[in-house]
Amino acid sequence: MYRITELVGPLALLSLLRGVRVEGEENIPMEPRIIACNQTHNLDSFFLLYAFLKKTKRPISFVARKHRDLLRGPINCYAKSTGGIMVEKGYYGARNLLIEGPRALERGNNVGIFPEGRRVMEERLGCFEDGAARLSITTRVPIVPAYMNNYKVPLFGVATVRIGKAISPDVNGSTNREKARELTDRVKQAILELSDYPQ
Repeated sequence: MYRITELVGPLALLSLLRGVRVEGEENIPMEPRIIACNQTHNLDSFFLLYAFLKKTKRPISFVARKHRDLLRGPINCYAKSTGGIMVEKGYYGARNLLIEGPRALERGNNVGIFPEGRRVMEERLGCFEDGAARLSITTRVPIVPAYMNNYKVPLFGVATVRIGKAISPDVNGSTNREKARELTDRVKQAILELSDYPQ
């Protein structure tokens, strides 16, 4: 199923858009990495998938929030069938990420996380959760920051994805909670520097 999505997703996307502009493509590693990106549009996962598949052909397992209401059930099924890592709010969601995330990386997938946990359709970054940082510290896999601001892109406009340099976790000193907060702050700052937002 993921192979089908891997091929059809970018093609479906390009049928809606003139194209996707990737800036900082040289910063995309060939090895499995954790990708942390802000979210402004429902199609951001497709934009990000296109940017990375274009260079590495490596799938991305996106972290997706599990919905419990009946109408959102098909979304859960689709996300899971395409290699997604389903999480819930709170402790159990974090625990599942730290179980399934390393497995996805071991399979050779990238892991894609939107740390804000929701779309922020304003000229700013939202509050960042520390799941990406915790996964990075646990696995010692660097985080690749990415930025998109595509909520104002018209139907036939060009989507832009900016990729920054990978950020390695600090595994020495301080507690895991402090390290996760520090790494989260570093990732947020890196995304802010990639952005068009006021510094």
